[in-house]
Amino acid sequence: MQHSPLTPYRRQLKIGLLRLIDAGVIALATVVTFYFFNPLHLTVNFELQDALEIALIQWIALTFVAHWMRFYQIIWRYASLRDLAVLLVVVLASSFVLLGLEYALFDFAVERAIFLQTGLVLNGILFVRLLIRGRSLRLVPEHKTLGKRTLIIGAGASGQMITKELKQKKSHILNVVGLLDDSLELRGMRIHGVPVIGAIEQLECIIEEQKIEAVVLAIPSLSYPRRIELLNRIKQTQVEAHTLPMLVELASGKVSIQQIREVSIADLLGREPVELDITEIERSVHGATVLVTGAGGSIGSEICRQLIRFRPERLVLLGHGENSIYLIRRELECFSQDIQFESVIADVQDSDRMFEVMRRFEPDLVYHAAAHKHVPLMEDNPSEAVKNNIYGTRNVARAAEAAGVKRFVMISTDKAVNPTSVMGATKRIAEMVIQQMARNSETTFAVVRFGNVLGSRGSVIPLFKEQIAKGGPI
Repeated sequence: MQHSPLTPYRRQLKIGLLRLIDAGVIALATVVTFYFFNPLHLTVNFELQDALEIALIQWIALTFVAHWMRFYQIIWRYASLRDLAVLLVVVLASSFVLLGLEYALFDFAVERAIFLQTGLVLNGILFVRLLIRGRSLRLVPEHKTLGKRTLIIGAGASGQMITKELKQKKSHILNVVGLLDDSLELRGMRIHGVPVIGAIEQLECIIEEQKIEAVVLAIPSLSYPRRIELLNRIKQTQVEAHTLPMLVELASGKVSIQQIREVSIADLLGREPVELDITEIERSVHGATVLVTGAGGSIGSEICRQLIRFRPERLVLLGHGENSIYLIRRELECFSQDIQFESVIADVQDSDRMFEVMRRFEPDLVYHAAAHKHVPLMEDNPSEAVKNNIYGTRNVARAAEAAGVKRFVMISTDKAVNPTSVMGATKRIAEMVIQQMARNSETTFAVVRFGNVLGSRGSVIPLFKEQIAKGGPI
C-alpha cells in the first residue's frame, strides 16, 4: 500500500496540535491554582504573568520528558495501562522539575499549591486523551451496523478481545449481538457494549431467539471432546461456524479478528493429534538425499513440506504432472534457500525411467506417494489402477533396491484392509509386493497406511465440506 506524501505532515500537525492543547491545559491549571483562587493562602502574591511563567516552565519540562519517553507517539485509540503509566510519569516528572525551581525561588512556600496544580494538569491531559479515545471508539448505531448477526461463545480474554475488535471494525462481516458464558458473575453484564445473554447450554434457544447467523467459538483452551460437542451443536442449528485457533497455536499471546477462521477439517478430528518422533525423523533426513514420488499430489506435496523442516541436502521431486511439480518446487524454494531441489518429470509405470532416475540421484531415502486414489474413478478404470498402483510401485521399489537406497517407504491406505474396491485391492497388492521384497533385501522397506487423509485430493472430506456449504444432504 502506498501512503500519501501528506501523511507525515498530517501526523506532525496532529502532534503539534496536541502539544498546544497540553500547553493550554497546563496554563489553565496553573492560573486557576496560583492566580484566581489561591486556595492555600500562599504568602507569595502571584500576578497573572507569574502564573504563566510557571506554566511555561512546566510545559518545557514536560516537552523534554515526553520526547524522551515518546509520549506523543502513543496512539490513544489503542492505549493500554502502560500508556497511562507513561502519562503519569511525564506529568509527575515535569512537576518535580517545577517543584525544584519553586523551592529555589520561593523558599518552600508553594509546595502544596504545586501538588494541587499537578493534579489539575494530570486530570486535564487525561481528559483530553479520553476524548480522543472516545471519538475513535465510537460504535456504529445498531440499526446501521452491517454484517451477520453473530454470537460469541466465551466471555473470557479471547472473547473480550474479539468482541472489541469486531465492534471497532465497522465494515466487518460479523456483527456481534451477544456473548455466551457459563460464569454467573458475567450474566447480564456488558462487554464493550455487548451483553452476556446466557449460558452455553442455552445455545440453541438463543440462536433461534436472537436470529443468529454466525457463531464464533472463542475459547482456545477447550479440550477436543468439548470442542467437537459444541461444533456439532452449532452445525445442527445450520448457522455459520467460526473458531479461534487452539491455545497451542496462540504462541504470541494475542488474539485478533485475523485469527477467526471457519471450522477446519482438524476441528472435526475428534481426538488429540498424534505427535511425531521429531528426533528420529531428523536423524534419518538431515543432510540426506530424499526422493518423493507423486511429489505434486496432495499427499506427496505435504510430505515435501514436512521434509524441508529437517534440512535434507537434496530433495528430488518426481511426478507425472509438470505443472504440479513446478508449483510445489516454487513453493518450497520460497522457504528453503539452502536445500538443493531437483525436478523430475517421469511416470512410475516406466521401469527404465525409474532405474535411470535412481542411478542418477542415488537417494538415501524414498517416499513413494504416487498412486491413483479416487475410488469411483478406479472402479471405472481398473486397468489404470493396476498399472499405476501395482506395477508402478514395483518399478520404483526395484529401481530403489538396485540403486542401494537405504530406506523405502510406501504410502498406502486403510482401504487396503479387506479391500472392497479396485483402488483398495491394488494398494493391498502393492503392499504385498513391498513385503515380499523386504524379505531378501539390504534396503529397508516399509509400508505406512493412512486413513482418510484430511484435505487430500482423494479424501471424501472435501466432498463433505462442499455438501455442507450447499446446505446438504451429506
